[in-house]
Amino acid sequence: MKRDDAGFILGYQCSRIAGGDITINQHGYQVRMLERYYLPQTHVDTPALCSVHLEGTKHPCDDDVAIVQAVAGSLQYLRRPDIAFALRQVCWLMSKASPSVVQAAARILQYVRDTGEYVNRFHEDEADGILRVYADTSHGERTVSSMLSFFNGGVIDYDVARIKQCDSSTTGELGGLVKHIKRIECTRNFLSEIRHPQPGPTPVYLDSQALVQAITKDGPHGLMKHEAKWIVRARESVTRGIIEPRLIPRHENLADPGTATRGPTDFIPMRDATLSSHQHALTTQEIAHREAYPHVREARANIASRRAAAAATQHQQQQQQQQQQRV
Repeated sequence: MKRDDAGFILGYQCSRIAGGDITINQHGYQVRMLERYYLPQTHVDTPALCSVHLEGTKHPCDDDVAIVQAVAGSLQYLRRPDIAFALRQVCWLMSKASPSVVQAAARILQYVRDTGEYVNRFHEDEADGILRVYADTSHGERTVSSMLSFFNGGVIDYDVARIKQCDSSTTGELGGLVKHIKRIECTRNFLSEIRHPQPGPTPVYLDSQALVQAITKDGPHGLMKHEAKWIVRARESVTRGIIEPRLIPRHENLADPGTATRGPTDFIPMRDATLSSHQHALTTQEIAHREAYPHVREARANIASRRAAAAATQHQQQQQQQQQQRV
């Protein structure tokens, strides 16, 4: 079997399509999972409702707890970053499952059913071999941090986690970043093992100017003792060449849907920049959504410059050969 014709690997269907792009999906698992549940036929655009605030109950019904645990357990094996935050909310409350939590779990299943054609796609025209990461943290009732890692245009890792309650949004962002740095290092090591060593520090896109300044400039930080460890860890990662913080506008941060529930207007463009709706040519809308984000723009610029350099080198070699023939 050729490397390009891997087929199924650990339940994931891998295929190379026209143009050289590689797609990975779990359609088979999705179909088998959804057959176990009866779901309403109504169509949903997002995995969670912005208008619903989930709360647990002190006296949950045993049946509700069992249903939520079964649904959450099934969805945990589905590697889709677009449902990560909604699923984490359900998991945090499944031992205190209220009717609203049961409905939230059912909505995630509906969303998976209605978006079953989405795949993780690695793009040939973005295959510059550089790992790029988005990170974001929400500061509120729960401090939630999200990370989304891209390699060659496709999602290679993601995470949604709760952070210790912090006094400010900047310290919350700092705690979330330090938690994600460990995963970034592991991903870099993995890429090195499969012969894709990173040529430099990993770009980490952040939308907090205060955070970028805090970890890129030496000097006093004025943080409490446990928070001071975070900034020392972050600065060490910058010094060692593990990460390179880059400031971007909030609307370009693809990790944002992993920290809070978003409506269709904000959620759909970010989802289309993360996943592809089918295994064939991208739609005009999907292309427009992707080009709005820095990891796509930078990768395509790198590919274009490499091709231009290769063309210039080839042209120079041809000229030298012609001169040698004349002599």
